[in-house]
Amino acid sequence: GRKIDQYGQILNHFAAIHSSKKIKIMEDVWDGRIMVAVPLQASWFMEEAEENRAHYESEILALMSKYKIRSEGELFTGCIRKFHKLYKKRQNTIAEEVRRQCSIIRREHRSIFFQTIYSCAKEGEAATTTNNTIETTNSTNSREINNNDDDDYSLTEKDIQSLEEIVTGKASSDSNTAHWDQKIRSIAFQLATAYYISTYSPELDCSSSCALFSFPWIVSDVIYMLLSQ
Repeated sequence: GRKIDQYGQILNHFAAIHSSKKIKIMEDVWDGRIMVAVPLQASWFMEEAEENRAHYESEILALMSKYKIRSEGELFTGCIRKFHKLYKKRQNTIAEEVRRQCSIIRREHRSIFFQTIYSCAKEGEAATTTNNTIETTNSTNSREINNNDDDDYSLTEKDIQSLEEIVTGKASSDSNTAHWDQKIRSIAFQLATAYYISTYSPELDCSSSCALFSFPWIVSDVIYMLLSQ
């Protein structure tokens, strides 16, 4: 039978995969190179990743439950193998709506990722003393991202695009922006690593988690960059 989560939502069969099967899947796909490429330098990164993953997966499960979809693959592609009887007469419309809502969820959580690294850079919450130094004091943002009040770190779409370009190496850098760009990349790479670990590490306790694996890939380009450096 179907299982009910703490919010009373019906969990689909895919979400209720036995924890041992999830561990086996994670062992098959886990890439330990990420731990060597960007070792985490503050516990804050994992805490933030786990919290963000919980919110993300809650929204994904709700969407799967709403449309009676059994897997993430079907959800994100819209290629639904078996429609619930409620939707059989509107298959094309439902498939398109599912893709649209998935796109919104991924875009919102990608924005959260960049909002988080920006706030961290400004507040210095992830201070380190290694080569990828993240200072504890606020620094001048020569990129002129977010010109609001000092206590307001909300970003526009243009701000997020600027951060994306810094992290993925598409933004040109000079002596005035090099330190800021390095800080942003260092935080982004560590947070992306935490996103990956929080989902795929075979050492995780899977007894109470669902078999969902798409969370880190909202920042797949960042993960690619950190493994390529």
